[in-house]
Amino acid sequence: MADLAKKILKHAAETLEPGEQVLETAIVTPRGAMARQAVAGGVGGVVGLGVAAAMDKKRRDIAPEAPEGTWADQFPKRKVFLSVTDRRLVVHAFGEMMGRPKELLGWVPREVVHAVQMEKAKLAHKGTLWFSDGSAYEIDVARAGGEPDRLGRALGLHP
Repeated sequence: MADLAKKILKHAAETLEPGEQVLETAIVTPRGAMARQAVAGGVGGVVGLGVAAAMDKKRRDIAPEAPEGTWADQFPKRKVFLSVTDRRLVVHAFGEMMGRPKELLGWVPREVVHAVQMEKAKLAHKGTLWFSDGSAYEIDVARAGGEPDRLGRALGLHP
């Protein structure tokens, strides 16, 4: 079990169902958020904010938000711990101060995740989770926040 999964067990065990096993955990953000943060911080000031705003607009044009009421819409649009358990895909808030999982933000049954695509990248790995209703949750997986292929394997969707 990865160290991040151990964090869920240590700091958020009360949010799991009795006997539920955490198979894999990753730190994820909505697609493009990590690049936006790097540009805004790297360039700095008003120029950095302007470039980041342009990146946000481009992202919305390419990948619109999930339609309301879909499985993908259940996922928060911020940095979170995404865990695969033997029963569910579980989302916990990311505690910025200590990097610990906080409250349970939501979950979906494993059965509604139909496909996972992960692509390794330099800054953050890019991933997409597809659900039974046709919606998709596009994420960045922090390079230090878990191996992207492990999520798919834990869901039984990657060899």
